[in-house]
Amino acid sequence: MIFGVATWALDGDPLPERFVKLADMGFRAMSMVAGQQEQAEAEWDAVQRVLEDRELCLTIHLCCGFSGVAGLDGALPPLIAPIIRWQKRSGRIRNVTFDSAYRPDATEGEKVWNREGTIAGLRYACEQFAPLGIRVGIENWLINHRLDQFRAIRDGVGRDDLAMLLDVGHLNIALQTPEAGIPSAESWVLDQPFEIIELHLHDNDGKLDQHLPIGEGTLDLPPMVSALKKRGFEGVATVELVLKDSRSIDDAAVRERYQRTRDAFAQVFSS
Repeated sequence: MIFGVATWALDGDPLPERFVKLADMGFRAMSMVAGQQEQAEAEWDAVQRVLEDRELCLTIHLCCGFSGVAGLDGALPPLIAPIIRWQKRSGRIRNVTFDSAYRPDATEGEKVWNREGTIAGLRYACEQFAPLGIRVGIENWLINHRLDQFRAIRDGVGRDDLAMLLDVGHLNIALQTPEAGIPSAESWVLDQPFEIIELHLHDNDGKLDQHLPIGEGTLDLPPMVSALKKRGFEGVATVELVLKDSRSIDDAAVRERYQRTRDAFAQVFSS
């Protein structure tokens, strides 16, 4: 297992400098989102040097939003194209993960899971990335947390290399959602039909997706970790915090909360 960090939740530096500071804190995987692609493209030579010099890897998370096969023409190819270029140049991209697709005609303020769009987009992503050695994963999001939904994705995509990003904060909320039908966190993780290749580590109150440091919410981590260990998890554990008071990596309090979340997970995992 290696620890990563959601670089999009931090402000203040060009990406290469941000990566160096996070590497100095002991993080070995840098995670980016689609909104950072333009900056990464402009700074790629320097980004690649840092990745190589510090022996870091990249994981990239894309919020699909695609509504179906037709949506692939306008949504996914522009997001995927720069990632393919970066991988051909550096070979440093480990995972590309996705939120599920949602229906565009949903009521304002709500998102409804789109099974067909999710399956089509993930199949397309696997076809593009697998030849480059990049694993593709689907995240458990608030609109898709039932095991039958993940089995439908597995069967629809029909590829053994499709994997999962397990967001422990999202699972904490799903455990408090009766329609999810989850008897326990441990059983949900053990019964998950995908290999788990990455985690998002954060906490919440069981109701809102607050992205708090671990220990500041209601997350019951040991049952999830127990199941992960039984499954032999060896992937990337990405700290994904959204701090409201400060987002600067130069702020000692910010660094402490990131390190505290990483260390809290590491302690439970090693026990």
